[in-house]
Amino acid sequence: MQRFVISLALLLPSLYAQAYVGVRSLHQVVNDSDAIYIAKVIEISEYKSYKIAKAQVHEILKGPRYENVFYLASSTWNCDISHAELGDDVVLMLYENADRIIFDLDKYMEAEFSSNLSPAEALRRSETQLPLANTNSERFYELAFSGRGYIQISADDTSRRVEVTDDLFLPDDMKSQKSKLGYGYVSADLNEFIAVVKDAVARPDTSDNRYAWFREWPQRLKEMEKEEALQTASTLRHGR
Repeated sequence: MQRFVISLALLLPSLYAQAYVGVRSLHQVVNDSDAIYIAKVIEISEYKSYKIAKAQVHEILKGPRYENVFYLASSTWNCDISHAELGDDVVLMLYENADRIIFDLDKYMEAEFSSNLSPAEALRRSETQLPLANTNSERFYELAFSGRGYIQISADDTSRRVEVTDDLFLPDDMKSQKSKLGYGYVSADLNEFIAVVKDAVARPDTSDNRYAWFREWPQRLKEMEKEEALQTASTLRHGR
């Protein structure tokens, strides 16, 4: 265990320096999620410096049956957007945290570099054990895809919609429009979104052929590498 902690401590700084969430397809996040619920945020509490949200489950799209779920509604690193708004109707895409231990990468980096602590002590200070009991009707989770698994449900005059971050890619055949949440979000029909999620749960191996960006990525990568090589050659030739 000590060797693992030291290795993690040596690895984390380089990972943190390059950290970003990138983009993921809806199918990828569905496949990675341990549970997906349509729910309503009914309570937000605080424990130490963290917000813990409680949501009442209305419909199960993936995972076990619970009446309520708890999840971490606070950021733990610089690209984490985990949050909660009391009263929100949401689709929650969740990773299970059965140990109920929060690992805070920001706190780890601060302890490691600012306080000159040993890796093991920095790791200890960055972990928080929540005083929550896993029961037959309640469970503790974290939001999938660094908080992007919190998907607000809204309503207009004709339909109910989901407001999705634009780094969570929707399938090519799913119609989307500008979101009322503004820049960084798109809006799609809730029923269509649910149908895609259910299809991804039932057929997890059919994901990538519904996303043009994934199919086109190998060619795009070749073009980027070619452009980078040309720029490097030009720099060497002209000295700038």
